[in-house]
Amino acid sequence: MQRKDNGLLYGPEDKVSYFQSGLLGLQHVLAMDVYVPPLIIAGLLSMSVVQKPVFAGRFFGLWYRYNSSN
Repeated sequence: MQRKDNGLLYGPEDKVSYFQSGLLGLQHVLAMDVYVPPLIIAGLLSMSVVQKPVFAGRFFGLWYRYNSSN
């Protein structure tokens, strides 16, 4: 796979194989389901820069504790 002059692998109009688009879509869904919701919630609660990582850590800690007990 060669990079273009602008450093990207694919442009907006380039064709991507179904397999690679499936993997990239899965990566997008997993990232949205794991990392983004606590950041959105912290932003909506107007948390400071110091409070956001603490909130995210507790969010993941509670999620892990709930899912490991089932």
